[in-house]
Amino acid sequence: MASDSPSSVLTSHFRRPSSGWNNLKSFFKAEEDTVSLSSKPLVPDYVVHYIRGETPETLAKKREQRRWGERMATVTPQRERFMSQQVELEDPWASRTKLNIDGNGYANEDRQRGVGRYFTGWKGGATCNIILAFVLLVIAVVCLILAITRQVVSGETIIFSGSCDTASSINTGLHAAINVFAVTILVGSNYAFQILSSPTRLELASAHNKKQWLDIGIPSLRNLFHVSGLRTALIAVALLCAVSTQIIYNAVIFTSPTGFKSDIVVVTSDFLTGAPFSNGTSFNRGGMSQSDILSLQNAASAGNLETLATVPCLQQVGGTFDTTYDALVLVTKLNSARSSVIQTGKSGEMFQLNSMSSVAISVPVSVSSLMLGIVGLLHLMTLFTMAAVLSWRNFEPLVSLGDAIRSFMRNPDPTTTSACFLDKQDVNEGRWGFNEAKYLTSTDHFWFFTPSIKRWVLTIVSWILITAPMAAAVALIIEHEPTGTLTPLATATPYTTFLLGDANAPLLTHAQAAVLAAAPQLLIAILYLTTNSLLTTFWLSHEMSFFSIEPQPLRVSADPVGYQTTSLYLTLPRPISWALYVLFIAMSFVLSQAVFPAIVSTGTARANSPEIVGIGFSTLALLILLALLVVLILGVLALGLRRAPAATYANGEQKGNPLALRGGSCSAVLSAKCHPAPGEPERSWRCPLVYGVVVDAVGAQQVGHCAFSGVSVGSIDTGKIYA
Repeated sequence: MASDSPSSVLTSHFRRPSSGWNNLKSFFKAEEDTVSLSSKPLVPDYVVHYIRGETPETLAKKREQRRWGERMATVTPQRERFMSQQVELEDPWASRTKLNIDGNGYANEDRQRGVGRYFTGWKGGATCNIILAFVLLVIAVVCLILAITRQVVSGETIIFSGSCDTASSINTGLHAAINVFAVTILVGSNYAFQILSSPTRLELASAHNKKQWLDIGIPSLRNLFHVSGLRTALIAVALLCAVSTQIIYNAVIFTSPTGFKSDIVVVTSDFLTGAPFSNGTSFNRGGMSQSDILSLQNAASAGNLETLATVPCLQQVGGTFDTTYDALVLVTKLNSARSSVIQTGKSGEMFQLNSMSSVAISVPVSVSSLMLGIVGLLHLMTLFTMAAVLSWRNFEPLVSLGDAIRSFMRNPDPTTTSACFLDKQDVNEGRWGFNEAKYLTSTDHFWFFTPSIKRWVLTIVSWILITAPMAAAVALIIEHEPTGTLTPLATATPYTTFLLGDANAPLLTHAQAAVLAAAPQLLIAILYLTTNSLLTTFWLSHEMSFFSIEPQPLRVSADPVGYQTTSLYLTLPRPISWALYVLFIAMSFVLSQAVFPAIVSTGTARANSPEIVGIGFSTLALLILLALLVVLILGVLALGLRRAPAATYANGEQKGNPLALRGGSCSAVLSAKCHPAPGEPERSWRCPLVYGVVVDAVGAQQVGHCAFSGVSVGSIDTGKIYA
């Protein structure tokens, strides 16, 4: 029978993956403990170690390993007769006394004690997230106290009132900061989600006995039906808090600009007949160009401007936001021998014609105390869930690939015995536990085939849910925008603003409008969770595939022993997770500048003037957001076109990898590959491991066996069957 798993035949030798993009093995195994570009490193070593997920304990262990030397597993590739060879393993950390080892493969002397255990492995990552969550909670509480002490009206605090440019800069800076905070909480909650949804060995055993499989090494909704109810509740709280924080944070800050946005030109009556004018500073406070003023003069001379009497003019531009006038030419009875233009005004200014002075209409930047209070509460709940993860006693999840391999090698799973080529399709169709022998097919494995179809569909749908509405909004706004120009970030025009009610009967309050405008942030949060899960599946298979190339130490999430290593990241390497983090911060920020509450004061300089609440759109920000979304999906698809590192030769051609995962993570598939051969040293799981033939099909023995081993392994032959 042919296996559906993408793999290849192992022939006479093993090879390292090619250099360049394929050599991402450095994400899992560092060649040196320090990294520098010259005698004076540009980046401090401790920063490089942190980016790689190294800890002082792992660096010390690697230095110790180099002093002991490479003396463990060897690869014995051959196409002839071959039997597994037993060798003595030297383990400098092994005890000569009898050990009490539990189901996960931990010995009673292996567990790290003291405070240090909270700064390594998954506990170290959880500690970092708790510290960040606590800092953000303190910031939120301090801001809330300051807002309450300066509260003005209706739970809103004006933190600035001044020129439009300054208000815009403050609004932009604050939204940039809060989106960093919001995405940080989202990333931390996803980290907690992956840990809490990771099964223990007992939960795996219970599921396998029912012929059900679980996910290993990735955030999993599937596992929620098999883990404890309390952990499921904590996951629900963590994710709901993270998604809600993403929305509420972006509803904390909003501005209230004036509705009057026309440029003003005060002229003499001679201006209408082409009299000369000056656009010098003393006559041109508004900074209008000479060509713009000349265009208005030519239009006035030709009678192409709409003429309004004084009263209708004031009614039209004094209290209405949805004005259709880009400029106002105010004709006065004043005369000037030097210029027919008396004065110009910036958009958003009011003139006192009797003194020819202008008053800038201030734009307030407001903070909602209610939203700040909700943010603080969400931070507190997030901190509680993360602390619960860290403080859970006797919680030993199989978080990483190395955790599962260690556990299955120490205590093999009886439900997957004699099925070393078991694949995801066999498991889904219930064909496991029957000791079925299979041939190994030889085919290249593209990363695209690693995630399941359901995971691909979920990711694509979550991308479309935000991309399609934004593209439709851009098309609709540009079509109805008469000038065809792009509005800057967080800036709307009458054509890009949708009012909700009127000044006398608004449909929403300021805070409600801010929450409505921030609602699309929910889609950003969902897209992050699905994309992160998809990429994690990519790298899980990538990490797995290297075990068929050369001996690799297990990267475990807690309590490393022997040659095992640990890191703060779970499966997705730090460079990839950080790139995703930065990209989603950018998308969240741009979205906050693309869709925002339009709280428009319909008066000019009058106090307590009526306001209209609406939703504004920035076409430039929408286009930037669409570009970032395209970059994201193209990056994911480009990764999907990568091949698993070739491990062997088949018919003279190097291709395929017997450990590449098709259809995503599956605990049954992993356990089937972890049944050691008879005679395998008891603690070989502490040593660098390699995957290959451990029992060859020769003579009367017609069925061979492949597995992980800490000693010699042989190559796989397509002409033979293995179980």
